[in-house]
Amino acid sequence: SDAADGLTYATRWLTIGKAYASTPANGRVLVYAGKYAWFTEVGSNWVSKNLSMIGMEAGVYIDGYFSQGAWSLSSGKTFTYQTAWSGIGNPSYVVDYGTLLSDGAPTSYILKTSVDEVEAQAGTYYYASNVLYVRPLAAGSPSSNVRQFYLGGKLVSIAADNRKAYVENITTCGLSNLINNASATGGTAAYFKDCKIFYPNAQAFNFNGTDGILQDCAVAYDANGRDLIGGFVSNTVVCKIIEIDCTVHDIGIATGSQAWNCTTNHNAGKNIIINGNYYNSYGHPIGFINEGEAWMMGTYAHNSLSTDANNNANYQLDLSLCYMDCCQGD
Repeated sequence: SDAADGLTYATRWLTIGKAYASTPANGRVLVYAGKYAWFTEVGSNWVSKNLSMIGMEAGVYIDGYFSQGAWSLSSGKTFTYQTAWSGIGNPSYVVDYGTLLSDGAPTSYILKTSVDEVEAQAGTYYYASNVLYVRPLAAGSPSSNVRQFYLGGKLVSIAADNRKAYVENITTCGLSNLINNASATGGTAAYFKDCKIFYPNAQAFNFNGTDGILQDCAVAYDANGRDLIGGFVSNTVVCKIIEIDCTVHDIGIATGSQAWNCTTNHNAGKNIIINGNYYNSYGHPIGFINEGEAWMMGTYAHNSLSTDANNNANYQLDLSLCYMDCCQGD
């Protein structure tokens, strides 16, 4: 209950948002297994203080779930169910936590163009006239494992100098992370360990004039056309990123520029990438732009999906200096 004191497991709070608001600067928020909706249970109080958030067990999910009503069987249908959906834009994803992919991501349902198409295939959805139609993978009405997203939230959102964030063992779906400085003073850094970022609503990790460490993280399934890990100069402060044993894959779209990177750093940014697997990108899996510096050891970048010959190398070094030890491509 959010009316509890939050000091022990027995008196834990119900929502992460309450924990954010109540935990003092430099404190730790301990999160136990469950599916937490960012819009109603988390919010964006992170920006106001240094904070750590640690998933204490497997199965801690924070997502862009947004519910507007109960499910009911659609008229004249046997397998298709519907719920009201209005006021916040089209649903961006429908996912099913009851059927996880090999990397732990919930299965994403396929968008169809009519209710009849949904009725004909399990694991699909359709949206029209403020109504969302779904045929679940499992028989019957959608369970609590079926969750519809509206993209828009950020797990970590910082726009300040000398701010620190630490996140461990958290899985997000439909969210992203934005870490900005506020001036040339800089000093802001974020450390993510054992985190999984699926179906991000923007760059999964966007560092602007800040430092980032990603260790044993997985990032995957962008369908909107964007880099998944990005570093940029801000207020004259260059970005420095370390990636250790990360897996980043399935990003970008087949139309447009096809220049989406699994990981990239721009404008004299500095990177260290140790091991890691970067693949299935509509663009170069790894790209360094405009006088960057990088050291990579044991890194595997491969399988660009881009049909543009200028954007389908394994490694892009655009006016950048790179040292590579025991790296691989295809």
